[in-house]
Amino acid sequence: MDYIWNVTGRCNLNCKYCWDIFKREKEMDTLNAKEMIDRIASDNCEMLLFTGGEPLVRNDLFKLISYADSKNISNIKICTNGVLIEKYIREIVDSAITEIHISLDSLVENDMQYRGYRIEKILKNIELLKSKARNNQKIVLVTVIDVHNMQNFEDVLRYACENGLFVSYQLPVKTDESDLNLYVDGMNRDEIEFLFEKLNEYHKKHRETMDYFTRFYFLTAKKYFLNNVIPTQCGAGTDFSIISPMGEIYSCYSHKDRLMDCSQCFNQKCLIWFRSGERARKIIDLVQ
Repeated sequence: MDYIWNVTGRCNLNCKYCWDIFKREKEMDTLNAKEMIDRIASDNCEMLLFTGGEPLVRNDLFKLISYADSKNISNIKICTNGVLIEKYIREIVDSAITEIHISLDSLVENDMQYRGYRIEKILKNIELLKSKARNNQKIVLVTVIDVHNMQNFEDVLRYACENGLFVSYQLPVKTDESDLNLYVDGMNRDEIEFLFEKLNEYHKKHRETMDYFTRFYFLTAKKYFLNNVIPTQCGAGTDFSIISPMGEIYSCYSHKDRLMDCSQCFNQKCLIWFRSGERARKIIDLVQ
C-alpha cells in the first residue's frame, strides 16, 4: 500500500490553479500523527508521500519523517513548492527522504502570475539541494503545464537534462476558484491532439529525464481527454490511499465526496499520482 499524506492544508503560496481540497482542514498534532504512522506501517506501507498544502510549514515534519523511517517505511517522499528548501536544507539532507518533488512551472519570471514567487529563489534552492543531496536522494521537478505555452515545459526539461534531474508533469485541474485559461477542458479536439503529440515527442526525446510516473500519466490522460475512456478498474484503496490533515483515510481524492463508482468519480484529479514503478506499469497495462 502507498499513502499520500496531506499533512497540512496550510501553504506559504496561493497558486491560482491550486485544487487542494484540504486547505481549510485542521491538522493532527504530533502525537496523533505518529499514531497514524503506526497504523499505516502495520498495513505494509511501501511508500509514504508527505504533501499538503506545503509540508515544510509543519515544524514537526522531520520528526514524523524520522518516525516513519523507524517503522521501516523505506520509500519516503516530500512534495514541496521549494520556497523553504534553503531554510531546511540540513534537515532534508540528513533525513530518510528518498525523493524530493519540487514544483517548477517555468524558468522565467512571468510564472509569477500563476504561483506568486520569484523563480530565481526556487532555482537557487534547487541548485543548493543538488549540491547537498545524498546520492540516494532523487530530485524531481514537477511542472503544471501551460497548454498555451509549451515553451515553459521545454525549458524545464532542458534545465533538468543539463543538471541530471528528473521531470514529472501535470495538466492543470479546473477549480471553482480559478479563472485561468490553461485547462484542457476548454480546448477543441485539434488542440488536444496537438498537445499530446508534443508530449509524446518529449517522452521520446527525454526518456531518461522523464520520471517513471509520467508515462502512466501520459497514457491515462491521453485516453481520457482524447477518447473519453474511463478505466473500469482502479487501484484506489487497494494500491494507494489518501490521508487528510485530520487523519481521515480516503481511497482517493474523489472519494472524499463519497463517490465510489469509477464512472462517477473519475476526473482530472484521478490523473495526479506518484506511484511506484510497479504500480505505474500495472496501470499502464490497463489503459493501453
